[in-house]
Amino acid sequence: MTKQGSNVFYLFSSNSKKRRVSVLFYLKPCRVLSFFILLSLVSGCVSHSSVDELLPRKPLVLPASHRALFNTQTIPVPSVDSLSSLTSEQRTELNDFIRRKEIEKLSPRKQVFEFISSKMQHFNYEGRNYIASEALRTQSGNCMSLALLTYAVANILNVETTFQVIHSSPLLTDIKDDLVVSSDHVRVFLSDSAYKGHYLSGGNYTVIDYFPDVNDRAGAIVSEQEFLAMFYRNLAADALLEGDLSRSFAMLERGVLLAPKYSPVINMMAILHRRAGDYDTSRDFYKYGLEIADSQVVLLSNYRQLLRQVDDKKELNSVEAQLLALNDSTPYEWYGLGLDALKSADYKKAQVYLKKFLNNTPYFHRAYYDLAKAQFALGDIRSAQESLHQALELAKLPDNLQKYKAKLQWLSQQNH
Repeated sequence: MTKQGSNVFYLFSSNSKKRRVSVLFYLKPCRVLSFFILLSLVSGCVSHSSVDELLPRKPLVLPASHRALFNTQTIPVPSVDSLSSLTSEQRTELNDFIRRKEIEKLSPRKQVFEFISSKMQHFNYEGRNYIASEALRTQSGNCMSLALLTYAVANILNVETTFQVIHSSPLLTDIKDDLVVSSDHVRVFLSDSAYKGHYLSGGNYTVIDYFPDVNDRAGAIVSEQEFLAMFYRNLAADALLEGDLSRSFAMLERGVLLAPKYSPVINMMAILHRRAGDYDTSRDFYKYGLEIADSQVVLLSNYRQLLRQVDDKKELNSVEAQLLALNDSTPYEWYGLGLDALKSADYKKAQVYLKKFLNNTPYFHRAYYDLAKAQFALGDIRSAQESLHQALELAKLPDNLQKYKAKLQWLSQQNH
């Protein structure tokens, strides 16, 4: 076992009243890009029994993308089938593995686990988005690569899979321009038969989570199509961070075809059109996304950025008000909004957004430091001191301790 951090690859089963946990090995956390360019609308008020509610609603129509903006003719896009396919040699290796005496007697879902764990003992986490066969060949990749590999093996052995998004504490050291890198990953549920009712109800199942953390938050269950769309979104995100809009569009277009009501790919499609200069199409995608999204913080934040660029002050004010009033069960987007408000010297909004974030994520010491900056700018020295004290208690690295102590000492002098 090689320890590379506090995150653990683990499995647990529900076939008894007591959950059995088997710790296998440690890997670094996985990043899934969550884009916040800051954004728009959606009415925060609900009018009950209004005339509008009695009228038939227009069916939602996916906006048409502006393909002519992107040169995609020569860009290779991996097919959907290729994402989770293994080579003939790899399939032979899998078959040989499950014929072993100690493996053959296991249920198919446990065979999946044993095969994956045997290959991952020396897995090299590179943060790369590899398809299943490439991840197995190189024994490297990121959490999505590992999830794809698990999915590929499960398909071959006729094991049912269900996917759940897990929201981890934000990795915000990679804020580049208007893009924020967050650290969501995917948890895979394996079962020997199809799930009945709730995905955790009854029967035997195995959960494979490559990067669990005590501060993780369980997110939504995603469909197979949405899971595959997430991988295309990751490929598109890689290209976007490199400034290659055409390659990003080519990858994302495949994701939208797979899951046209999966709001993260719609959000990113809006981002691409905004960056390519087509503000009208970008707005169409944001409005469509806001109609289908369960969580609207990221979409609203990014839509706000578009409204700033087109100088639509009326709708921008509406979006700002909605964001300030909105509460969201996945709080990590609030941190990016808080940083944006700090950068704009809008300290009141920064304080609101950072407090929203910390109400749900009280362990993230850097946010207390940023909150202290907003509070000091507003003249609230006592609150700034309290926030810095909290940052000190949570900080683990020596450089953080040194910085926070220095700032706290300086604030103490200002308060006398």
